Amino acid sequence: MLPESVFVAVGIILATTSFFCLYRAVKGPSAPDRLVAVNVIGTKTLVILVLFAFIYGRTLYIDVAIVYALINFLSTLTISKYLEKGRVVG
Repeated sequence: MLPESVFVAVGIILATTSFFCLYRAVKGPSAPDRLVAVNVIGTKTLVILVLFAFIYGRTLYIDVAIVYALINFLSTLTISKYLEKGRVVG
């Protein structure tokens, strides 16, 4: 089995398991559960982007993954602060 095919298989598994997190994001019992599910989906998307970069040999995907990770992290912090305090600033 070629290494590229292993990475493709891992990417397919990650994409498939993202649907379980999507279910939790929609049907979550509370807002923090939904936030964690969306964060996990973002992290899995980041890993899939890095796998694509490795499979196709394109460094552009790595740059996109870094920006996506930063946006994912900042949005999670902002939403969690809003859920905790009811406001974002202050």
